[in-house]
Amino acid sequence: MGKITGVATGWKGKVGNMVFSMWKGIQVVKTRSIPNNPKSTAQTQQRTKFSTLIAIMKAINTAIIVTFWEPFVGSTITGWAQFSKKNLLSQVTTDFVYSTMVLSLGSLYRTLILTSTYATGDGSSIITWSTTPENNQLATDESHAFWIDETTGQFWYDVTSVIARSVGTLTVTGIIGLTPAEVHSYLWFGQLTATVLTAVSDSQYLVTSAP
Repeated sequence: MGKITGVATGWKGKVGNMVFSMWKGIQVVKTRSIPNNPKSTAQTQQRTKFSTLIAIMKAINTAIIVTFWEPFVGSTITGWAQFSKKNLLSQVTTDFVYSTMVLSLGSLYRTLILTSTYATGDGSSIITWSTTPENNQLATDESHAFWIDETTGQFWYDVTSVIARSVGTLTVTGIIGLTPAEVHSYLWFGQLTATVLTAVSDSQYLVTSAP
């Protein structure tokens, strides 16, 4: 930014890449910069990944981010911000990688997952796990699962299907006609004290197969 003294005063507007204005009676001139908008392959890929993540976040904000992230963040950050930060940092390749997406982040001990299947014909999505509590796990911990199709972006998550760890099996009817290899599934657990969610586990990415 520069100041002009002498006869050149009172100018306002743009001339070339120069912007003229007045500040407290002083003629001021600034250089106008045009923001760079690179469309390189790397930048385009980064924008695509970001758009994919934001679309998922908007769809799951109330059911997952507010429920499982918001109660466990500090006063200086929101669940939305923590979720986006964690998941953006995990995307280090050129394409969006579903296996690194984190839907829950917490302190409960990791669960031994046995199977995850999806049936193309009727959309049945079934996950099984070990029912034996380990470390800080409880038999009453509630299971939560999420499925998303890589090709269409369609997903399903049944908030009403609260199945205890001791049951060992969660079944949710999802979208019909998808390919099991393109359906990504995730499982995590929540622990309640009375009716308040007090702890969650990290979500675990599951390789989905046909029954």
